[in-house]
Amino acid sequence: MRSFPRGVRRLVGRLHHMQSAIVKTYTGVFLVLSACGGSVATPPSDFVSYDSSGVIIAINTRAGEAELSWEVGTVPSISLGADARWPLHRIEGATTIGDTTLVVDGGRREILLFDSEGQLIRKTGGTGAGPGEYQDPVLIPWPGSSDSLLVFDKQLGRLTILGLAGDPIRTVRFDHRPPAGRRPPVGAADPHTLLFEERTIVGGEAALQRSGLRELRYTYSWYNPSTGRRIQLDSATVAWSFQGRGWESPVPHAARPSAAVTSNSALVSDGRSFEVRIYGRSGGLRRIVRLQQQRQPLQRAMLGSSESQNEDLPVPDSLPAFQSLRVDASGWLWAQFYQADADDPKEWVIIDTDGRARGLVRTPARLNVLHIGEDEIVGLYRDELDVEYVHRDELRRRAAAHEQRAVRRMR
Repeated sequence: MRSFPRGVRRLVGRLHHMQSAIVKTYTGVFLVLSACGGSVATPPSDFVSYDSSGVIIAINTRAGEAELSWEVGTVPSISLGADARWPLHRIEGATTIGDTTLVVDGGRREILLFDSEGQLIRKTGGTGAGPGEYQDPVLIPWPGSSDSLLVFDKQLGRLTILGLAGDPIRTVRFDHRPPAGRRPPVGAADPHTLLFEERTIVGGEAALQRSGLRELRYTYSWYNPSTGRRIQLDSATVAWSFQGRGWESPVPHAARPSAAVTSNSALVSDGRSFEVRIYGRSGGLRRIVRLQQQRQPLQRAMLGSSESQNEDLPVPDSLPAFQSLRVDASGWLWAQFYQADADDPKEWVIIDTDGRARGLVRTPARLNVLHIGEDEIVGLYRDELDVEYVHRDELRRRAAAHEQRAVRRMR
């Protein structure tokens, strides 16, 4: 074994002593914060954050083991769409305004507002091209606004800013063709800073004429509808389908990128890794959040009968990492782990604004989460017959067990 000079050994010893002191101090601060009512669910030793050339790298080493003591109701407090007086025809978004639930009905081209009992109290909109009328409306997440809503019309190619009662305030027109054509924005930092997801076939039309694996490229960009200015943020290429001799099939359990917005940033996941990249409004990469865990191997039992019998069909060795991203009313990220079976409850890791994973939360099976408020979750629910409903479920944010123990020790 190589022997280092005595001075070097002393320096290493001092550094080791300093590191131990820092860890002890950090742990002490953690206990004090917990005692003061903080909601940290991941111990500090499981989280590392550092600056790398201006980009914050946040690493969570045991995020999948921390059970957050939040609960989502398994029985909805409100279920909309079952009442024959107010059937819903193609739900294109939903959110909450206090006790009121707002739903965009794409089939009726209307904005519907329901009270806490699920009774219809107001509706606006209707088919047309005038102010406050729609052809193909979609509600766009706009986390930075507390007094307005944003609706994108895929057919008319315009944004409508609404008041909380559903009345139109003003219209933002697209003077240039948006990056994704008629696909709605993922979300909005504001009406002039929209996050778009563009999908293109790798190789273009020529790739569709060849047999073999076909791939899709997802590209995420900020876009200003008034000026046409586009700032590209991120892109990822993933497997899409496989063309054989006389047959074509989607690649089973292939990763799909996803994204979400906060009031001042875009969050992007490539779906393959347990990593979320966070970009500012100017387009610069600001933070990378990572979970240090392995993807689950893909079991043969997870394939359909036709997929498992087709030896030519490429099958991934492991399941994707994340399936979708959402941002709640506090600005915290909810990243859904990939779900192999649609009939299972969905599991999310909750990540705060510093990039620290606070723990896990489960939401009901078949519920596509659309909005996460302070004490409620609103989602699109499809039953076994694929009939659509809007469910509003209670979200109970409770202190984690280890926080309660820390408070008792401090008393």
